[in-house]
Amino acid sequence: MSVFDEPIWVSRLVLRYAVTGLLALVIVAVATALVSRTLGTQSAIEDAVRITSLTAGVAVELVLDDGVLTGDLAVLAALARVVQGLRG
Repeated sequence: MSVFDEPIWVSRLVLRYAVTGLLALVIVAVATALVSRTLGTQSAIEDAVRITSLTAGVAVELVLDDGVLTGDLAVLAALARVVQGLRG
C-alpha cells in the first residue's frame, strides 16, 4: 500500500488550511503592532520636541535678556511668571 492509496479527508485539508491561515494572521498582526508602536512613539517624541521648541521660541524668548545672566530680580520675576503660566 502506497501513500497515494490512502483516502484524502477533506476535513483534514480544511483544518490544515485554516490553521495555516490563522498562524499567518497572528504573525502579521504581531509584526504590525510592534511596528505601529515604534512609529507612534517616535512620532510622539518628535511632536513633543517641536511643540517645546515653538513654545520656548514664542513665550520664553520674549522675556529673555541680559538681566537673566546678571541676576536682575525684575527680569527673573518676569521670566518666572511666563514659565509658571506655561505650566498651567
